[in-house]
Amino acid sequence: MKGFPKAMGPLFESRPLGPLLRPNPIKRLRATLKARRTKALYQEPTPKRAAADRRLYRLVLPLLKLHCKLWFGLRVTSEVVDKSLLKGCILCINHVSLLDAPMVAIALWPEQVHFLTLPENGTAPVYGPLVAHLGSVFTGETLSETRFMFERAQEVLGAGDLLAIYPSGDLEPYHPGLLPFKTGAFRLAAMTKAPLVPVVLKQQTRFCINRLLGRPAFEVHIGQPVAAPHGRLSKGAVEGLEEQVRTAMEGALSGQGAPQIGGAEAQGTRKCQVDEA
Repeated sequence: MKGFPKAMGPLFESRPLGPLLRPNPIKRLRATLKARRTKALYQEPTPKRAAADRRLYRLVLPLLKLHCKLWFGLRVTSEVVDKSLLKGCILCINHVSLLDAPMVAIALWPEQVHFLTLPENGTAPVYGPLVAHLGSVFTGETLSETRFMFERAQEVLGAGDLLAIYPSGDLEPYHPGLLPFKTGAFRLAAMTKAPLVPVVLKQQTRFCINRLLGRPAFEVHIGQPVAAPHGRLSKGAVEGLEEQVRTAMEGALSGQGAPQIGGAEAQGTRKCQVDEA
């Protein structure tokens, strides 16, 4: 078309988008606070804080016990007569509920249980501070964090407390069986020579609030400790530990756990001890 300009400029004048591309200050603040909380998870607690955390544990757990009794109809059975004999052991647990950690802690009362968990659980906005101050040991992503994790695990076991690990590493709500195991728990046991205790959460049809929602009640079963092999750490030793623990957990889930020691009187005493814990 004659007389039409060869090049047309933009219909609208472009404006700088700098203010729109700047990070949201609220998001920046949240990221900064989360980074600080994450860093605090991998710092050695002071003696004062450690004592306060232990007091908090003994204050919170009785309240959680009442909740678990009413909501999950929680019951505890054990092949171990005296739970004080489990000091310094590693617990291997099947992960089937968001609240299976307090149920296991109640089952082992009065011994203190430290759970190996993800750092995201310690920095969560609502329940994160509670998880962080109840003695949790957090998995590491960097080399320094992983080194601190192993140091904390050894401190927990050396102090006679219990370290709880989910060998599968994944939560599968209300899964009736066992998921494939990772080797971390068994490598740690072989390195520290700490016995492994199979602990399973068994689903039952007993009446409770959870049953009204179409979900099961729970029973925590504590098995006999499996001794870690002496000598050097080897692939065969780790695989042997994993096989023994998995066999014990599968037997407990199927109702074919280790035979009870003693007659009805001894079994009644054991049941009374567990229920009063």
